Amino acid sequence: MDHDGYFGLIKYRYRRSDVYTYHQLADLIEASSEHGHNLCQRYLDQQGNPNFTYRDFRHWLLKYFKKLPNITKYHHFHFDHRKPGMVPVKKTIDGASREFNLLKKEFCFPLTFRYHHFQKTSSQKVYLQKGLGISMSKFVGIFH
Repeated sequence: MDHDGYFGLIKYRYRRSDVYTYHQLADLIEASSEHGHNLCQRYLDQQGNPNFTYRDFRHWLLKYFKKLPNITKYHHFHFDHRKPGMVPVKKTIDGASREFNLLKKEFCFPLTFRYHHFQKTSSQKVYLQKGLGISMSKFVGIFH
């Protein structure tokens, strides 16, 4: 069964159940598949403490990226690691392509880029070159 099928099991069980609380919903999700395919990552544990840290990436990303104007009009996007920040978009598959620069300033964006080597230009800006990887713990340590 594909992932949509497992989600369908949740919808099926939900329609036939009375769910009033957060814990009832989480239990319903976990009981919806016979072999434990549907798991619920609960934000709060039984004592009401968070299980993970929620990050507002939308707010954080807006510091570095511009919004794409009229994004809902475009249906085809192309991202190329050799041109960070540049996004060619099309309204239709055969339509004309229009390119947008979404970076607010030139920089190396480290979130999930894989890098191993930096090169500094005469203006001392750092640019992305090649990749090995950065762990999430190192990333969080850099920015927090």
